[in-house]
Amino acid sequence: MKKQIRNKKREKTIFKKITFAIIIGLLMIWGIAALGSFYRQSFYESVPTKSLMPLSPTANPLQQWFIKQKTPEGEKIVYEFDRNGLNFIARWNDSLFYSYYFDKELGEDKGLQLTVYEYNIKTGKTVTLFTKASKNLAVTSLKVLDNTLFFSLGAYLTPGEMYWINLSQGRSVQQLIYANEKGYGIPQVQKIGNNYFFITSEGDACSSVADYSLLDMQTKKLTSIAQTSRGCGDGIEYLGIDAQNRMLLAPHTGGSEIAMGRYTSVFAKTLQSQQQKQEIISMHVIPANISLIKYRAENNSLVLFGDTVYDYSLSSQKLRTIASLPTEWRQNGNAFYTVSFSENTVCVSKSKENDAGALAYRIDLDSGVLSRDDDCPDKFKSRGVNTVLERDSLFKSLDLSKEYILSL
Repeated sequence: MKKQIRNKKREKTIFKKITFAIIIGLLMIWGIAALGSFYRQSFYESVPTKSLMPLSPTANPLQQWFIKQKTPEGEKIVYEFDRNGLNFIARWNDSLFYSYYFDKELGEDKGLQLTVYEYNIKTGKTVTLFTKASKNLAVTSLKVLDNTLFFSLGAYLTPGEMYWINLSQGRSVQQLIYANEKGYGIPQVQKIGNNYFFITSEGDACSSVADYSLLDMQTKKLTSIAQTSRGCGDGIEYLGIDAQNRMLLAPHTGGSEIAMGRYTSVFAKTLQSQQQKQEIISMHVIPANISLIKYRAENNSLVLFGDTVYDYSLSSQKLRTIASLPTEWRQNGNAFYTVSFSENTVCVSKSKENDAGALAYRIDLDSGVLSRDDDCPDKFKSRGVNTVLERDSLFKSLDLSKEYILSL
């Protein structure tokens, strides 16, 4: 009997560890995924956004929030927001499609219950579209693109699964079959510009990888475009899709002492069938010791970061020096280098040696004026890390009538 009790406790402990690992894995991947400009696009880019109910930025993100419908019988809960920001909900016509990273634990060694629901806004009825028990997967994405519902299952260092439903032709669930050479990777579908990409991504410690394929929305055929990586080690990093509809890629080298690597060139890959490779910044032209490159879609340029910050215009094909970072920055070793943008200003920051705090500078990208500002990393934080603003934006994107409210 004691042995049975110990076994049950052990199973329960193992299951909790697996569940915790799944959640941490999702948060890690999504955090790393933010490295590409596409990763923090709205889940619901196909739905028009209207201002309905602004939330107070000081609201407690750990409180439990709901989408509720006002009815003659009282308020009815339609959707429960996740406290950690792992929310999956999208609208198509009079339907809300939603899921949670998992519905419930099934107990013993049966795993998690994963379910996708459809809620009819007019009738108030909810139906189940998909359900599956899994020992090692959780829901990782859900969105509507061009009358098609896509949702995926995945987990850290585990083969994922992608499903789709053509909403204009019923509710038949189809699985998107794809080659998975690595044997792992969290899948998702993203619309970037006029292109639809199927992406599998994974990350650990100081590095991440992502494989890109073009998705034909009619046939669901996949065409491999690039295998990319970022962080420690050698690889090719995805930078973005430029104004000429080319994928921008940057080869880099790296190691344990150079967390962000060194970039050796930049090239572009056309997205037509021939996939031509075009040199953008050759290894003979790129400045020395570039440890980070960011694409700015608003002016179709690349910003190169090292001890000196440069701007490369993809339109004029000219490299311009913006500003040189001071001696204090260069003397603080090869600490992890982060940047964040706010309109025409960028904040560059890294940790000082011996855990002596952060070192940060604000740079005007037009004038090149540089000033010390150790608070700018917090001031320039992207809204993607703010669960309150993200929840507000998500609710507004659904464009619901006034009988639906966002409420505690």
